[in-house]
Order: sequence, then structure tokens, then C-alpha cells
Amino acid sequence: MGYVSLTIRGGRRQSAAVAFLHPVRSRENLTVLTDTVAQRILFQGTRALGIEVLIDSPDVGRNLREHRLSFHQYRLRGGGSLNGAFKGLPLFRNALRYLLTRTGALATGAYDVGAFVRTRAGLDRPDAQILMAPYSLDFNAAKLSFEPYQNSHATLRA
Repeated sequence: MGYVSLTIRGGRRQSAAVAFLHPVRSRENLTVLTDTVAQRILFQGTRALGIEVLIDSPDVGRNLREHRLSFHQYRLRGGGSLNGAFKGLPLFRNALRYLLTRTGALATGAYDVGAFVRTRAGLDRPDAQILMAPYSLDFNAAKLSFEPYQNSHATLRA
């Protein structure tokens, strides 16, 4: 278990393109084509577009699965929830803090802590991921919103 990796710089969330591609886009050996559809790949023998194979790994993509989600929420007894930070006057203060300093609750990612775990003994690597966030959502609301609870007795929401 550990902190989740995020692409945030100076309090601003960034896409992978902004964080990793844009800083090197002036390199001579990099060509970026946007709004482009490949019609075919040209081969010379077993080689495509003059790009050398670094590692021949036939297992790449094998057992690829879509993400499945089991969503659980717990209400906290002693505080620590950020639910109250996203509504009313606290939301206004947090928005102002973010605009002025790029810090605070609005300058972080959605999940703070995560873990990769094995769902059964004998697996050679983790096959599931757990993500934890310091807030809970109100699934009974007509639109996306946080639960009104900031501190309450521990209750499971599944």
C-alpha cells in the first residue's frame, strides 16, 4: 500500500501529453501526428517502419481485461473526511486557495492511497487494485454530489 502516483505539477493536474510529451517535442527524432488515422503499416520482412524491436514479447496483451469495480464507502467516526470541503463556504475558500496558491483539496487527485493485491494465494503477481479517497459520494442524489456526512458512525455503503 502506498501513495498513488499522479501527474500534478504546481498544483495543476496534467495529462500524460503535457507531463511527458510536451517537454521533449522539439527532439529531432520525434514526430507527432494528430488527427491521423493509419491506413496500413509498411513491413520490410518482419520489421515495421524502420523501428527496431527492442524486446520480442509474445505475452504483451495476453490476459488483458477490462477494469471491474466494486465500490465501497465507509463513514468515519473521528473526522478526516473531505466531504465538507466541496460545498458551501468551504468550497468557496478552497477554490480561492487553489486559484491563488495552487494548493489545498482542489490541487490533489481523486485518490490518495492505493494498493495492488493478490486476490488468491499462489498468484505470482497482484491482480487487483484498491484505491482509497477521503470523501464519499451520494448515490441517491439526482446529480454527482458528496454525501452530507462529515463525521458519523461507521457504515458500509456498497
